[in-house]
Amino acid sequence: MAPARRKSEVNVDVALRLLVLGYAFINFAAASMGPLGVVLLSGAICGQAGFLAIWAALGPFRLWVRWLLVLLAGFGLYFVFCLGMVASVPGFTMNDEFAEMAVGSLFIPLLLLSAQFPLWIRRTLGGWQIVLADEASRHSATEARQFGPRHMLGLMAAFAVSLSLARVAMETWWPPDRPAGLLAPEVWLGLAIGCVVVCLYSAACTLPCTWACFLARDKGRGCLVAVGIWLSVSFLPILIVGAFLPSGRSVPVAAMVVIFLHFAGMECVLMSSLRLLRFAGCVMIRTGRNATPESGDGRDPVG
Repeated sequence: MAPARRKSEVNVDVALRLLVLGYAFINFAAASMGPLGVVLLSGAICGQAGFLAIWAALGPFRLWVRWLLVLLAGFGLYFVFCLGMVASVPGFTMNDEFAEMAVGSLFIPLLLLSAQFPLWIRRTLGGWQIVLADEASRHSATEARQFGPRHMLGLMAAFAVSLSLARVAMETWWPPDRPAGLLAPEVWLGLAIGCVVVCLYSAACTLPCTWACFLARDKGRGCLVAVGIWLSVSFLPILIVGAFLPSGRSVPVAAMVVIFLHFAGMECVLMSSLRLLRFAGCVMIRTGRNATPESGDGRDPVG
């Protein structure tokens, strides 16, 4: 007979199910509203990817279980978005168009791995991880870091498979008049740049939001950090784009509004998801001496 599940484990399981259902609703609503909905809710969709990356890299339970669940959630949410597109466009059918959209799902493993990279650095070097509250005192430094040679080999294998899937997608979209299997160097360069952008995007957003939700000494300080992140990551692309515009021209106001709305949606989804996870019974610990929960109640961090 299987042992009874702990209350905290059940609560986290329920919280994750609610989050996935909420994400699916957002994706379907965004796609069904057409291009305007996608633009307005793009930040919320990116926030979902950020939370999945946080769970895959820092969350509790075994590594392969987390990765499997995150991949299943990522594929499922993407296909819900595709169904919303089918429902919103008159004459859009579930045949060639949907199949072509479905090919885009092959990029999901590579993008999720890219988003996890800065989070794994935080976990490996600092020993930080998210665990169930009633398990916090039983985690050792080795368990928390959880990145030995076998994990490195697993990561390399996952990266190789993800890269192969991305190649299949690119070759599927490759123009028919080009020779198959000979993707242009600029295609690979574009994919590499995309992965770097996702990695930097994740580092700028997921790490501070995780700190604000789990480690901030008070709620006010956490909110100030969230607002600071939003303003910083919103102004940065505006400044970068403005630097490349011809003299005398500036970034259109409409574009600036979209950028601010994008990052506001991303922040809201990330912060609310992490808060729900904490409310369900998760804490963040840092091991190296003693595994001590960091609940943001004013106690000094360990180590």
